[in-house]
Amino acid sequence: MYRWSGGRSVGRRGGCRISARPQTRAATVAGCAAIWVGVLAALCGLICRGAALNGGFVIFFQLPILVLAAAGAVHSPGYLRGHGETRAGTYWGFYNLTVAAMYGVTLAESPFPFLVMWEIMGLASFALVAFDRESREVLRAAWIYIAACHAGAAVLIAMFFLGGTPETVFVLGMIGFGLKIGFPLLHIWLPEAHPAAPAPVSALMSGAMIQLGFYGLLTFCTTSQQLQALYGWTLLVTGMTGAFGGMLFALGQTNLKKLLAYSSIENMGVIAVGFGFGFLGEAGGNAVMSLFGFAGAFLHMLIHSLLKGGVFLGAGSVLKAEGTLEMDRMGGLLRRAPFTGFVFAMNAAGLSGLPPFAGFLSEFLIYLAALSGLAAADHYGVFAISLAALVVLALTGGVAAAAYAKAVGAVFLGEPRSKEAAAAHEVTVPMKWAAGGLLALSLLLVAAAPLVIESGLPERFGGGESAAMSECVGVLRRIGGFSGTLTLLTAGLLALRFRLLPRGRHSRVAPTWDCGYHSPSARMEYTGTAFSQPLTDFFAGVLRPRIAIQKPDGDFPETASFEERVEDGGMRFLWQPVCRILSEAAQKIHVLQSGSLHWYILVMVLTLLAMLLWAFVSPAGMEGGLGR
Repeated sequence: MYRWSGGRSVGRRGGCRISARPQTRAATVAGCAAIWVGVLAALCGLICRGAALNGGFVIFFQLPILVLAAAGAVHSPGYLRGHGETRAGTYWGFYNLTVAAMYGVTLAESPFPFLVMWEIMGLASFALVAFDRESREVLRAAWIYIAACHAGAAVLIAMFFLGGTPETVFVLGMIGFGLKIGFPLLHIWLPEAHPAAPAPVSALMSGAMIQLGFYGLLTFCTTSQQLQALYGWTLLVTGMTGAFGGMLFALGQTNLKKLLAYSSIENMGVIAVGFGFGFLGEAGGNAVMSLFGFAGAFLHMLIHSLLKGGVFLGAGSVLKAEGTLEMDRMGGLLRRAPFTGFVFAMNAAGLSGLPPFAGFLSEFLIYLAALSGLAAADHYGVFAISLAALVVLALTGGVAAAAYAKAVGAVFLGEPRSKEAAAAHEVTVPMKWAAGGLLALSLLLVAAAPLVIESGLPERFGGGESAAMSECVGVLRRIGGFSGTLTLLTAGLLALRFRLLPRGRHSRVAPTWDCGYHSPSARMEYTGTAFSQPLTDFFAGVLRPRIAIQKPDGDFPETASFEERVEDGGMRFLWQPVCRILSEAAQKIHVLQSGSLHWYILVMVLTLLAMLLWAFVSPAGMEGGLGR
């Protein structure tokens, strides 16, 4: 006799409990095998087909999908162990469907199949976001995500099938695809869905899925040669706002994955700035600005997918090791999980745009595009936007470095701030391979960047032989040489340090002069909130943090606390009031749903009469023959 409980087959034979472990193992093997077979088949197709599809730039979107799908498949079995393991079949089914739909989006060259794949991608990923459905926060995040998906799809349907002028198509595309990318005010689902989803799903969504919004924009919305300036100005302003705003809100977060989600908004803004300079350079005949902007944007998509995928997988490893994502409760993980800490810190440094990591490479190209705009501007508008982009990107880089320093310091350095942190441990070998492999690929990309841009950038975006391409490739080679030299020098100094000062030999442990603090505790060290408080206070006019303070009382206070929470500005000041107004309006018209069949028939008859009257009296109806 058997019964099902929570997706687990439970029964008794001679008093022994029968679990669903074989079924879980079979689902995991089948799911991983399906992903790897699909990835290898797609890679073979890319090699055989080359870059012939969709103008040649599709490979910049397909490679992140394949790489992150494979890395997530390696990471997922260890992540799911003890974390929804009994629903492994559901997880792998929707994971494979999401990856297939994402890849199908990049193969679609006409509106109808594109929309079909786009909707399947949204529905399948919704199931993954809601995987931990026992949590009310997770369900709330999942519903916000599916609402954003359907809203974007509705706008895209209007764009494709109602048509209109190229300007209308571009505006609708910026809204519909912007909901997926996470443009300012359209980003509200990202900080909700990414922390809720399993870590491998967050890596796939952040590193590959949201970038498909740019694929839609480039394929369907930016094809008019007469509107290059409009494309450039719009993407530049939108990108600068998203880059700085995203990183600013990331700084105030205490949840590690929510910080990374806001960082994704920042990186989408950086990519938009690159594309903006590309289109603006085309409009003004500045070949150097155009090529450097497009090359920086496409290269940043590849780099962001690897680095952001790595940190999200690292966040999943942190959750498995410590059981929490609240940074103020962590600390000291580098001693207990050195490999995870090292890989996370290196990926974080790359996302901060620091040399010699890959993030510096792509952002430097975008800086050069802005400098080209300053040097060759033919009117003050281009000069002003180029100067503004330089300032905003520099500020964003500084805030990004502070945010990732907060993340690395609060999670991996210092002493454990909770029992869970003190009991943390290193994760399984496959989970380490997944995150470490993405870091290794990002370092290889630094060396391969000249070849990627020279052979992979299509002519529509400045590819082919030209003086600007030669200059761009030369810059990439010099940066690659500098990065390689710096990496080797650092490795040599570290090797020399460990050779001259070997750990564990000829060393004596003794207390030092401690200024009266003989037994320091974790309560004496900075938390992540304390580290970022000066900056959040400086930008309090934008962030509007909610602060709760319990001050110490008496000569020997027993309790004191400080809590600072930064909520999303778009949700708090725009979408929540809008939803409240719509909800109140819906309550007022709810009285029409009286339950009376006679009333419903009367409403239908009146509606039909109104439509017939409109058809007779309107000019369109008269011309169509209804009035004849």
